[in-house]
Amino acid sequence: MIPRAAVFTLWAISLSIIKRRMQGDLRLASVQGLGRLRPILTFSLLLAHFSLAGLPFLAGFPVRLVLWEQLAGAFPILAGGAILGNLGILAGGLRSMSIFFTAPEHEQTDEQDALEQLPVSPVTTPERLLSRTFFAISALVIVFLGLFPGALMPILDRLVLMFEQLGG
Repeated sequence: MIPRAAVFTLWAISLSIIKRRMQGDLRLASVQGLGRLRPILTFSLLLAHFSLAGLPFLAGFPVRLVLWEQLAGAFPILAGGAILGNLGILAGGLRSMSIFFTAPEHEQTDEQDALEQLPVSPVTTPERLLSRTFFAISALVIVFLGLFPGALMPILDRLVLMFEQLGG
């Protein structure tokens, strides 16, 4: 629950910032090349996307692995469907990555001139520092939870004890 909440939070905030900076236009053609202009923002979005797809070493992988193993033991056909669904999410992330980091179609002879033509609103320095700090901490949390999934177990064990009286 905690890794998924962290991933969805990072994904939602990244998408809302991209939507605001692109003045509400999230068509693929309009965000093409955004990764070259705002690499931290697009990296955060892609990290969250790939974590939701269950890529190894990210926060979503340990949970997905356990679910796939349990589902495969009980319902192998459903497990295959779940894996195909995750492959679809992964394909969407790869497509987004290719759009973010390819040059815009209206690229001129100078690549920097083409990137400057993207409709991106200006960001103040304190806001940029705060967002970069948030994205860095979120990325570290997602990778940490993917590498060390048992790190939250002591917290979750105590959480279960807190709600033990609700069942009876």
